[in-house]
Amino acid sequence: MFTKKPTALVAVFGLLSGAGNAIAQDSRPTTLPAITVEGTVPADNASGEAYRVPRSSSATKTDTPLIDVPQTAIAVSKQVLQDTGGTTVEPALDYVGGMSKGNNFGGLNLYEMNLRGLKTVNAAKNGFTANRRYDGTADAANIEQVDVLLGPSASLYGRGDPGGFVNVVTKKPFTENSNTVQGMMGSYGLFRGTLDSNFVLSDDKSLLGRANLAIESRDSFRDHVSSDRQFFSPVLTWQANSLTRLTVEAEALKDDRVFDRGVVAVNGQLGRIPITRFLGEPNDGKISNDNYLASARLEHDVSDDWTLRAGFLSKTGSMYGFATEPNVLNASTGVLTRRRTLRDYNWNSNTVQFEALGHIETGSLKHTLLTGLEYERARASEHFYRSNASSINIYNPVYSQSSVNPAPFSDLLDVSDSYAVYLQDQIELSERWQAQIGIRADWFEQDFQDRVSRKSAPQSREGYSPRGGLTYKVTPDLAVYGSVAKSFRPVMDSNTGFVTTSDGKPFKPETGLGYEAGIKADLLDRRLNVTAALFHITKQNVLTSDPATGFNVAAGEVQSRGLDINLAGSITPEWRIIAGYAFTDAEVTKDKSIPKGASLQNIPRHSLGLWNVYEFQTGSLKGFGFGGGVVTMDDRAGSGNGDGFTMPGFAKVDLLGFYKLTDAAKISLNIYNLFDTEYYERALGPLRVVPGQPLSAMAALTVTF
Repeated sequence: MFTKKPTALVAVFGLLSGAGNAIAQDSRPTTLPAITVEGTVPADNASGEAYRVPRSSSATKTDTPLIDVPQTAIAVSKQVLQDTGGTTVEPALDYVGGMSKGNNFGGLNLYEMNLRGLKTVNAAKNGFTANRRYDGTADAANIEQVDVLLGPSASLYGRGDPGGFVNVVTKKPFTENSNTVQGMMGSYGLFRGTLDSNFVLSDDKSLLGRANLAIESRDSFRDHVSSDRQFFSPVLTWQANSLTRLTVEAEALKDDRVFDRGVVAVNGQLGRIPITRFLGEPNDGKISNDNYLASARLEHDVSDDWTLRAGFLSKTGSMYGFATEPNVLNASTGVLTRRRTLRDYNWNSNTVQFEALGHIETGSLKHTLLTGLEYERARASEHFYRSNASSINIYNPVYSQSSVNPAPFSDLLDVSDSYAVYLQDQIELSERWQAQIGIRADWFEQDFQDRVSRKSAPQSREGYSPRGGLTYKVTPDLAVYGSVAKSFRPVMDSNTGFVTTSDGKPFKPETGLGYEAGIKADLLDRRLNVTAALFHITKQNVLTSDPATGFNVAAGEVQSRGLDINLAGSITPEWRIIAGYAFTDAEVTKDKSIPKGASLQNIPRHSLGLWNVYEFQTGSLKGFGFGGGVVTMDDRAGSGNGDGFTMPGFAKVDLLGFYKLTDAAKISLNIYNLFDTEYYERALGPLRVVPGQPLSAMAALTVTF
């Protein structure tokens, strides 16, 4: 099995071990840029520089200016999360052009995100894929920035979707003792406290530590819905010597919340029942979603030009709890039949990476090379129970009519091994021309079993994800670029469920192909980053139902094309801004049951998110700031089957005001949905529609000492 794998792995091991020989042949004094910046106090967030992130390592796994990357790469800073009052990663994504909200699995996590019109279930944390199952939504307490890559990114990160990829970068220690405490209170019973403590653990400042803690409790504008959340994340960095660095970090997240599928549409019409109405059972209680993570990364500079990196990530998680969910609605009577479910899930994964990064020259060409190996072992067990529950009238609900113990429905065991090798070359062709080429080979083995039906569908797959891009620097602050990339994802992976062909075999992998052309500019003395791109993406082997047999077939194809524009930074030193606009034409182009041309679920044709803040820097108003934003989008298809059900477009306005009492203390007030607009965030068909939060407010006090 995998006859090509040994040759490829040996080749890359040869590249890794041969780095020293390459160094001997290249004695240039050029210094390799640092991959992370540690040992400095975080920059003052008083200016627009707090929104502008000029460099990122997510798009290339090298420390590269964003203007030099031939792909749309947006870095959303922690200050955006702070200003918008975000407690998780999700609010930061409202202001990225090309993103929209997908299935949030009853409020438990960001199960799906939509990027450039195509849903994705993959995301990463510090470069490690970190969303294989039902991971809780990343807490804002330890987020340094959120990097959003639009378009295929499988050449570095492996099996994934062609619309894009999200990488969360966590906070790291710096060289001063510091503590920041924040308390939040808000509408619908919100109480949240956070602590961010930084420690200098050695006299020479070679050993540093940082810990972030968050405790949160809240009710909801939704009847009978509440949640509790506890998060803790310690991290240590050790500068062993001038050449060697070690980072070790961990996370523990306990997230308990009521499973809530939202409201229903009656004959395709929303607004027939209040957005507050809960259609589950209050006595089901909360579902517990617990996640634990430990990681280590070791870097060693072999020379001024070559760095070796080794990384390890271990994750484990579990989910347990009851929920009563909608099944069938009688539109004439308002009676909703329901099912009661019990989820008893647990999962774990271990990932190892080895990378070599360095500089060489071939004639007049300068190369930044990255080569790597990756191995992942993942295991998941899912005990799912389901039985019919009592019905409820959506217009006059009566809860707790009876309690039904769910019966075993499915018992899934999923064990997979993934191997990968990847190579990337960033080439400086001349002073103005730069090229980037790369390819990743993935080998995937999986044993997927239904222990109730005693069916299994083992599979072995291999896939190749190349990409290439070209950048022309018109000036040092203006670049045009073009790129093409492919993606690969096994259809029966961790998030698709137990599905096989009519003869019990696994499906061919989904593949994607994306084209992109754009322009990037650093404006206003490099205070403002702007990217505009045209894109065209196709995705093949999408599962569709065959009406003739009733079985799934991998015959579908979808297409997304359009334009997105993103900007972040400052207009003046006092005025910071982040904004994103997207025009997205996403539709089904081939399917056996869905009409050709049907719009893809949860994708607006036009969307805009804009957030800006003005903070006085001098005079009697120094320390005072105010701002706000707007999020608006078109109608969106609420179903994925082309039945015509749509969610109406909307525009909502948020406001912010704050005052710095001293250099170390700040009070702030966020007002959300100022005009109390009734809107719907996302849908999973007409019986699972998630309404947006009405007018609400949140106050915070932040103290640093």
